[in-house]
Amino acid sequence: MKHKRLWAVLTAAGSLAAMCSVIPACIVSAIDGTLIKELTVNDTANASDWSIVSGLKRGDAIYGDRDITAASVPEKLENAEFVKTACDSKMYTNELGAFTAAADMNVYAAVDSRVNASLDWLNAWTKTGGAVTTSNGVTLELFKKSVRT
Repeated sequence: MKHKRLWAVLTAAGSLAAMCSVIPACIVSAIDGTLIKELTVNDTANASDWSIVSGLKRGDAIYGDRDITAASVPEKLENAEFVKTACDSKMYTNELGAFTAAADMNVYAAVDSRVNASLDWLNAWTKTGGAVTTSNGVTLELFKKSVRT
Protein backbone atom coordinates (compact mmCIF):
# COMPACT_ATOMS: atom_id res chain seq x y z
CA MET A 1 0.00 0.00 0.00
CA LYS A 2 1.56 3.31 -1.01
CA HIS A 3 0.62 6.55 0.73
CA LYS A 4 1.61 10.21 0.71
CA ARG A 5 3.07 12.23 3.55
CA LEU A 6 5.77 13.36 5.91
CA TRP A 7 5.84 11.63 9.29
CA ALA A 8 3.45 8.93 10.49
CA VAL A 9 2.74 6.02 12.80
CA LEU A 10 1.43 2.50 12.12
CA THR A 11 -0.55 0.33 14.47
CA ALA A 12 -1.36 -3.24 13.47
CA ALA A 13 -4.71 -4.81 14.31
CA GLY A 14 -5.62 -1.88 16.54
CA SER A 15 -2.55 -2.16 18.78
CA LEU A 16 0.76 -0.37 18.74
CA ALA A 17 3.14 -1.23 16.06
CA ALA A 18 4.72 1.34 13.85
CA MET A 19 5.46 4.88 12.86
CA CYS A 20 6.25 5.89 9.32
CA SER A 21 6.39 8.59 6.75
CA VAL A 22 3.41 8.04 4.59
CA ILE A 23 4.35 9.01 1.07
CA PRO A 24 4.19 7.64 -2.54
CA ALA A 25 6.74 7.11 -5.31
CA CYS A 26 10.25 5.62 -5.15
CA ILE A 27 14.00 5.63 -5.83
CA VAL A 28 17.11 5.23 -3.70
CA SER A 29 17.57 1.90 -1.93
CA ALA A 30 14.60 0.67 0.08
CA ILE A 31 14.66 0.46 3.87
CA ASP A 32 12.75 -2.28 5.74
CA GLY A 33 11.34 -2.39 9.24
CA THR A 34 8.91 -4.85 10.78
CA LEU A 35 5.67 -3.23 9.58
CA ILE A 36 7.14 -0.59 7.31
CA LYS A 37 8.51 -2.29 4.22
CA GLU A 38 10.23 -1.00 1.11
CA LEU A 39 10.51 2.59 2.36
CA THR A 40 12.01 4.62 -0.44
CA VAL A 41 12.88 8.30 -0.36
CA ASN A 42 12.77 10.46 -3.49
CA ASP A 43 14.41 13.45 -1.81
CA THR A 44 17.88 12.18 -2.65
CA ALA A 45 19.58 15.25 -1.15
CA ASN A 46 18.25 14.28 2.32
CA ALA A 47 17.61 10.54 1.97
CA SER A 48 20.60 9.60 4.13
CA ASP A 49 18.88 11.32 7.09
CA TRP A 50 15.81 9.03 6.86
CA SER A 51 15.53 5.76 8.80
CA ILE A 52 13.04 3.33 10.32
CA VAL A 53 13.26 3.24 14.10
CA SER A 54 11.61 0.86 16.58
CA GLY A 55 10.29 1.84 20.01
CA LEU A 56 9.00 5.42 19.79
CA LYS A 57 9.11 7.13 23.18
CA ARG A 58 9.40 10.54 24.81
CA GLY A 59 12.89 11.94 24.28
CA ASP A 60 13.50 10.23 20.93
CA ALA A 61 14.90 12.29 18.07
CA ILE A 62 12.16 12.64 15.46
CA TYR A 63 14.28 13.97 12.59
CA GLY A 64 17.51 12.56 11.21
CA ASP A 65 18.97 16.01 10.59
CA ARG A 66 17.94 17.89 13.77
CA ASP A 67 18.28 17.51 17.55
CA ILE A 68 14.50 17.93 17.99
CA THR A 69 12.94 15.26 20.19
CA ALA A 70 9.44 14.07 21.07
CA ALA A 71 8.46 15.89 24.27
CA SER A 72 5.22 13.89 24.53
CA VAL A 73 3.92 10.81 22.76
CA PRO A 74 0.34 9.49 23.11
CA GLU A 75 0.29 6.22 25.05
CA LYS A 76 -1.21 4.28 22.13
CA LEU A 77 1.84 5.18 20.00
CA GLU A 78 4.55 4.45 22.57
CA ASN A 79 6.99 1.80 21.37
CA ALA A 80 5.76 2.15 17.78
CA GLU A 81 7.98 1.62 14.77
CA PHE A 82 8.36 4.94 12.96
CA VAL A 83 10.06 6.67 10.10
CA LYS A 84 12.53 9.29 11.21
CA THR A 85 12.48 11.78 8.35
CA ALA A 86 14.80 14.64 7.46
CA CYS A 87 13.37 17.97 8.57
CA ASP A 88 14.94 19.51 5.47
CA SER A 89 12.71 17.28 3.33
CA LYS A 90 9.97 19.85 4.01
CA MET A 91 11.54 21.85 1.18
CA TYR A 92 11.09 19.00 -1.32
CA THR A 93 8.15 19.86 -3.59
CA ASN A 94 7.44 16.47 -5.23
CA GLU A 95 6.32 13.19 -3.72
CA LEU A 96 8.77 12.40 -0.94
CA GLY A 97 8.79 8.64 -1.24
CA ALA A 98 6.78 5.49 -0.53
CA PHE A 99 6.40 2.51 1.75
CA THR A 100 4.53 -0.77 1.74
CA ALA A 101 2.45 -1.77 4.77
CA ALA A 102 3.40 -5.30 5.88
CA ALA A 103 -0.04 -5.95 7.41
CA ASP A 104 -3.51 -4.46 7.71
CA MET A 105 -3.01 -1.51 10.02
CA ASN A 106 -3.84 2.01 11.01
CA VAL A 107 -1.32 4.58 9.80
CA TYR A 108 -0.94 7.77 11.80
CA ALA A 109 0.50 10.91 10.24
CA ALA A 110 1.93 13.43 12.69
CA VAL A 111 1.52 16.76 10.92
CA ASP A 112 2.79 20.19 11.98
CA SER A 113 -0.29 22.08 13.16
CA ARG A 114 1.02 25.26 11.52
CA VAL A 115 0.76 23.81 8.00
CA ASN A 116 -1.78 20.98 7.92
CA ALA A 117 -4.62 23.09 6.49
CA SER A 118 -2.69 23.42 3.23
CA LEU A 119 -2.16 19.68 2.70
CA ASP A 120 -4.81 18.38 0.30
CA TRP A 121 -3.85 14.74 0.85
CA LEU A 122 -5.10 15.02 4.46
CA ASN A 123 -8.69 15.08 3.15
CA ALA A 124 -8.54 11.26 3.02
CA TRP A 125 -7.41 11.01 6.66
CA THR A 126 -9.30 11.35 9.98
CA LYS A 127 -8.09 13.85 12.55
CA THR A 128 -7.77 11.95 15.86
CA GLY A 129 -7.56 14.85 18.31
CA GLY A 130 -4.25 13.44 19.57
CA ALA A 131 -0.82 14.99 19.11
CA VAL A 132 2.91 14.55 19.52
CA THR A 133 4.64 17.61 20.95
CA THR A 134 8.27 18.41 20.22
CA SER A 135 11.17 19.76 22.26
CA ASN A 136 11.02 23.01 20.26
CA GLY A 137 7.35 23.60 21.16
CA VAL A 138 5.70 22.42 17.93
CA THR A 139 2.48 20.42 18.01
CA LEU A 140 2.24 17.58 15.49
CA GLU A 141 -1.45 16.74 15.10
CA LEU A 142 -2.30 13.09 14.52
CA PHE A 143 -4.32 11.93 11.52
CA LYS A 144 -5.30 8.30 10.98
CA LYS A 145 -5.97 6.15 7.94
CA SER A 146 -6.64 2.40 7.86
CA VAL A 147 -4.75 0.47 5.19
CA ARG A 148 -5.27 -3.07 3.94
CA THR A 149 -2.60 -5.20 2.36
